[in-house]
Amino acid sequence: MIRTLFAALLVSIAVSAAGQEPTSFFIESIDIRGIDRISRDVLLYELRLPPGQAYTESELRDASDRINRLAYVLSADFALEKGSDRGKYVLVIHVNETRVFFFGADLRFFYANDTATDIDHGNTIEQSGDAVALGWRFFVGKSGAVHLGLEGQADNRPYTIDYSSFAVGYTQYDLFGTRAFATVNIRKPIDEPDSPLAPQLVVGMPLTPRQTLTFQYDQVRLTQESTYLTSFNPPAYHKFNRDRSQRLVKATWSYNTTNNPFFPTKGALFTVTPLAVWVDQTFLQYPPFTGDIPLPTLRTDHRNTAGIDGTARQWFELTDRDSWSAGVEAGLARTAVTYLGNTNDQNYWSAAIIGSYSHSLWSREKAAVRGDNRLEADFRVRVRQYDASELLPQTFDREHGQVSFSWARRNAWGVWRLGLGYAW
Repeated sequence: MIRTLFAALLVSIAVSAAGQEPTSFFIESIDIRGIDRISRDVLLYELRLPPGQAYTESELRDASDRINRLAYVLSADFALEKGSDRGKYVLVIHVNETRVFFFGADLRFFYANDTATDIDHGNTIEQSGDAVALGWRFFVGKSGAVHLGLEGQADNRPYTIDYSSFAVGYTQYDLFGTRAFATVNIRKPIDEPDSPLAPQLVVGMPLTPRQTLTFQYDQVRLTQESTYLTSFNPPAYHKFNRDRSQRLVKATWSYNTTNNPFFPTKGALFTVTPLAVWVDQTFLQYPPFTGDIPLPTLRTDHRNTAGIDGTARQWFELTDRDSWSAGVEAGLARTAVTYLGNTNDQNYWSAAIIGSYSHSLWSREKAAVRGDNRLEADFRVRVRQYDASELLPQTFDREHGQVSFSWARRNAWGVWRLGLGYAW
């Protein structure tokens, strides 16, 4: 009797457990509809769902979110249609694509009570620190894309160089059939037109449908022609090039389940980025004044930095139109500075708390056709400590906060934010 009851209990548990297993669907083929300019093979690569296997509804929805995270897709949704036999399905992805031309602009105007206050534009243009982007994108072949345009690099790190450039690049997806991707960019700095071309290489590999490992190498030399006085009578000047060069290597592990590259409403984003930066800068060293015109010596200082950055952020949907997010950012670095023959170490660390609230002015159905139209509130508080002087080492502690309210819009042509903010 006891054995019978025990066997019945095991059967009941097994049936209950089987009933809790998510329903899976065997996908025999994938059909992508609504695309004219985007490569079908590129979208299949981003789906990361090989046909001929069974997938749960959650896995299918994650794949749809991966398509929605692409900057050149305005919206995407999925549906299941009957396949060739009972129990087999065709996964249909309906895509609303963007134009070949694209732009992005963060037009939030901040009032700051201190002119030295740094404004953070993070998570505004495709999860980057760029305040302005402009360009064109063309898909070539089955798995390639060419892009060109203007971009700005500004990350508010004290140990890297900020600059704007015109860039031309090519991205190859599914590199050699390995699921890896690679991007090669050639950039021309705008602010200092005498500068040579600057190469950039980005190579990435999806580890899982939600995780990606990316390696990046940047090299740039900013050159500006300057002069100094060598004679009063007659006036004579000597020309020289004031150079700043930078090499940057970093690796980024990311875990991403968000549903939009610009206005996420659900999901999580975690990143860990170790990096190394080498910066060389030329400067003029003047001897002590003796009554004659001092002739300076052109010298170079070297800065070698090793650091690590990390982010963790979660978005939550309250209703079909309302969402909020919370997260943290942190960074740590040490720089070895060789200046006038002496070498010392400089330390830097940063930590920030981030929060936002978003309300969609349109329903999901309307937004899927016409793009996002939102009201947003954003705040962040950052604490930083860094060494700022080579000759007389000083440690600066700086607390910085900002809050903004903006109208955000995205359509097939681009994305922008327009608003007001206060920074302290």
